[in-house]
Amino acid sequence: MKSNMYRFVILVSIALLLSGVSALAVEMKNSDNSIPTNVVDSTGGSSESTDFRIYQVVGQATPVGESTDETSTYMLQAGHIYTLNTGLTVAPSALTIESIYISGTRFLSGDIIPASGHIRAHLLDQNGVVLAQARIYSSVTYVDLSLTSGTSTDGYWVGDYSVGEGAHTITIWTQDGLGNQTEPAVGAARVMGGTVQVVGTPLNYPNPFSPLSDDPTRRTTRIQYSLSSNANIILAIYDITGKEVKRIVSGAGQDGGKAGVNSVYWNGKTIFGDTASNGMFVYKIIAGGKVIATGKLVVLD
Repeated sequence: MKSNMYRFVILVSIALLLSGVSALAVEMKNSDNSIPTNVVDSTGGSSESTDFRIYQVVGQATPVGESTDETSTYMLQAGHIYTLNTGLTVAPSALTIESIYISGTRFLSGDIIPASGHIRAHLLDQNGVVLAQARIYSSVTYVDLSLTSGTSTDGYWVGDYSVGEGAHTITIWTQDGLGNQTEPAVGAARVMGGTVQVVGTPLNYPNPFSPLSDDPTRRTTRIQYSLSSNANIILAIYDITGKEVKRIVSGAGQDGGKAGVNSVYWNGKTIFGDTASNGMFVYKIIAGGKVIATGKLVVLD
């Protein structure tokens, strides 16, 4: 009796397993993702035709389809190489954009960028990046990127750019070692003209901060602001009597004086090397002899 029950459990388990495998196959066949239009075989042959029928995952015993005449739409997974009924193989690109830096600052969609500078892209692709471009639309600029460090599968690609004023969309176009082409969107950017200005409201944190604190995270305050363009900037800090206690100078294009987000740090030390007394201070952001923004901060030890 027990052995019959044992056989019954085994049969049910096998049936459930086969059901799961069948469901997986159906899911793959009904996917809207189709085979890439450009595939390359191991000998370098290629074809632009889209009339392929995929039936086998290389290295796996279970076919995707039941024969070489299976339908041609499947869910392709990065990291798997697929055999087609033509004898060609295809490996979906696994491009990942780890980070983008514009003139040394990590880029986020919506940022202000300088009209000219350099793009540094950290690209990951298991098939190896062969060609890479940054495409800056509206001005339709194509910036060829060169591998400067790392490897083609995990490396840093850099190129110089120059664009006009206005709104732009930045994308990264690549081609990998198997001929797959990708163009992932990176985000929107703005180039602003005219006299330099602070965009938005300057902020500093922590605020209050404590130059004599045992906590190193509270000894320095970070003053952050966005500039519309590169400019020589003076950050002047005054006590409540209007006396200047500190002056920090940043060159155009450097952190503190570059288009986009800037960060300037103050450790509470005065012009004479003393630690500022407790109280409120006013800082002024100055460009070309003109105050373009102000803010307040507090020293509290």
